[in-house]
Amino acid sequence: MTAYYRIAGLTVRSALRLPAMAAPPTAPVDVTVMVDDGDQAPVIADAVARGRNWAMGPWGHGVGRWMVTGATGGVVHLSGTGAITVWGRNQEQRDEAADWVVSAAFAAVLLARGRLPLHAAALSFGDRALMVAGVSGAGKSTLAAALAGAGGVVIADDLSAPAPGADGAMILEPVFPRLRLAPGAAAMSGRSVAPTVLADGKQRLPADDSLRPGPRQAAALLIIDGRSSGAGEMVRIAAADAVGPVLSHIVGRQVMDRFGTMPALWSAASMLCRNLPVYSLHPPDRLDSLAGFAEGLAADLVGRCM
Repeated sequence: MTAYYRIAGLTVRSALRLPAMAAPPTAPVDVTVMVDDGDQAPVIADAVARGRNWAMGPWGHGVGRWMVTGATGGVVHLSGTGAITVWGRNQEQRDEAADWVVSAAFAAVLLARGRLPLHAAALSFGDRALMVAGVSGAGKSTLAAALAGAGGVVIADDLSAPAPGADGAMILEPVFPRLRLAPGAAAMSGRSVAPTVLADGKQRLPADDSLRPGPRQAAALLIIDGRSSGAGEMVRIAAADAVGPVLSHIVGRQVMDRFGTMPALWSAASMLCRNLPVYSLHPPDRLDSLAGFAEGLAADLVGRCM
């Protein structure tokens, strides 16, 4: 069954159910997701770069090819900038691959198009949104849960894709609106729905299916640079100094130069830093202090943009 989604402002037609916001059928389609359940998994024989679970073929003037293999053996393969194939012999592999589509695979789609796929959660507050970036384990999803408890609506978990609007303001659209959290952090969201326990022991807090957030103007980008033993602190980074930290929080930063879009990525990062306040953040280390910190954060940053 074919379904349509809106992910990071792109229209996606998918033969696989994705953990993303559904959308009515619209044209033109930007990205197509296909399912391959054949005997042979996709391979990239002429890879120019390889990692533990991924490989890349030629980009730029050649035909771009990228693939990642999940823990259960499922494969997500991207050709060009908009043809994604999910391979799996069984439903478990295909289900895991569906998560890769709206995380690593979509990051590759955005990199190939010269857009910024930031390793960041995002929450909307009315018609504004906050992004929370950080390395794995920094606590961005826990802070996102606290911001949800302060009235925010989750529109992205590990991948946010800000894009310039008509007036230069940075615009955010939903990507993967389901938080993946450490045990115990789900309660900070204030939602009574039971989280799903994942294979790695973490918990997934599902999206509220009644919510359909549209584009939101970004109010700020918060980069978690550590934790505070006190009440938490936040320092604004000058626009000229923020480009490097922004680029260092791109999903796929280790290979982003191989996509042939580095000039566009530098330009996009520079535009973001000129038009959006970027802060270095040290949230409180204690969970019992985080809720109040998140509430003040949302009221302060979103209030400045009203």
